[in-house]
Amino acid sequence: MLHWHPYPETWVVLEGDAAFTVGDRTITATAGDTVTGPAFVPHRFENVGSGTMRLIGIHASAVIIQTVVD
Repeated sequence: MLHWHPYPETWVVLEGDAAFTVGDRTITATAGDTVTGPAFVPHRFENVGSGTMRLIGIHASAVIIQTVVD
């Protein structure tokens, strides 16, 4: 689900392979990689591997504020 936040969001991939769409860029990340999406930039992620993908999403806010784009 493509969405944005009024603050940056950072993801840490713990396991598997992920593709992050951040604005008009696609970033492929694997276990141990970190990706950050800037404030107000639409983003989403998906599992692009054959196994399980686990990640941590870190919101730079005490409350999650999200606007869905699609």
